[in-house]
Amino acid sequence: MFKKNVLKLIVAISLYSQLGQAMEDNPVQKFDEGWKNPANTSIRLRDVNINDALASSGQPITLTRDDLWDAERKKAFNPEIHISNVVKESRTWGYKKHPGDIETFYRYSMQKQWITDDYAEVLEFVYLLNREQQAYFFGLEEAEEDGKIIRVENSQPLFHVLHGVEGTMDTPLNVWKFVHLTEEPSEEIRTAFSGLQNPAEVPYFVNVYLSEGLKASK
Repeated sequence: MFKKNVLKLIVAISLYSQLGQAMEDNPVQKFDEGWKNPANTSIRLRDVNINDALASSGQPITLTRDDLWDAERKKAFNPEIHISNVVKESRTWGYKKHPGDIETFYRYSMQKQWITDDYAEVLEFVYLLNREQQAYFFGLEEAEEDGKIIRVENSQPLFHVLHGVEGTMDTPLNVWKFVHLTEEPSEEIRTAFSGLQNPAEVPYFVNVYLSEGLKASK
């Protein structure tokens, strides 16, 4: 029993050290390093000009960059509401506010897998860079929550995501970039992503944002 407790303590200390380092990392640099790694499977979906998509769908409204970022922030905190088409359960914890208008927290969710469409656990450490209007999600295999170590397993490779806003204030672009931590680039993953986002269509989370009157309630 003593040996088991010591082993658990060693694992916990190691994990806390790793997570502490993760919170100190530069998320932009960390994501870019993964993006440039030739072994990984890096994918950028086609950018969506939100106001063009809204016009094409017949919705008589336009969004600014700030509006679109507000929608992204809400999605980051509550994916089961804002992207309920691919997430059916979620929770966040460990929220912290940092200098430079940066927010960080952990997020657990049950997400639809890219290839199989089955739902599986996803654990992430999230950075919200509000000034830059970028949200970074770094996939984790384990984390600490309320003094307990939680671990997740699923069949697809660990992945990191960048959800961001680019373009001008009146012409905001929705940007999605993914880095899958693979041993070599996966054509199977690339194929699964090939039709994931139509730049002529309004993203699901934007329709939720508008349907719930969230723009007016900011």
